[in-house]
Amino acid sequence: LTFPGGMLLGCSAGFLNAVKIKGSHCAIKSGVVAAEAVYDALAEGDGAEERAVAATGAIDPDEECKEVTEYEERMEKSWVYDELREVRNCHAAFSKWGVGGGLAYAGLAAHVLKGREPWTIRHGASDSESTRPASEFD
Repeated sequence: LTFPGGMLLGCSAGFLNAVKIKGSHCAIKSGVVAAEAVYDALAEGDGAEERAVAATGAIDPDEECKEVTEYEERMEKSWVYDELREVRNCHAAFSKWGVGGGLAYAGLAAHVLKGREPWTIRHGASDSESTRPASEFD
């Protein structure tokens, strides 16, 4: 979820509960968790809090670009992780078994198993392998 100088939040990180057709609450929570993790990372060390952008109002171009890996660790401890883990196999079930099989599996997974199944259905290919070139479309 992180890389030097940035991180993925909300829908760009896949924090959408498609079964409930909801995502804004997960997106907001990921933004809050990210803000807290970034602030803590920037405010660590002697005098860092006084040098932070929030205190000075200016970005220090000499400051080292940081990767805030604490964000991912905090997201895994949040309720967002638990909520999305329950429905982790629903999209993949539609890809694997089509509409009928996917619907049956999603209903079973979301309402009976509630994420307790001991497996994770993997997609057969990466997104980049599955995406066709734009030139193939009108």
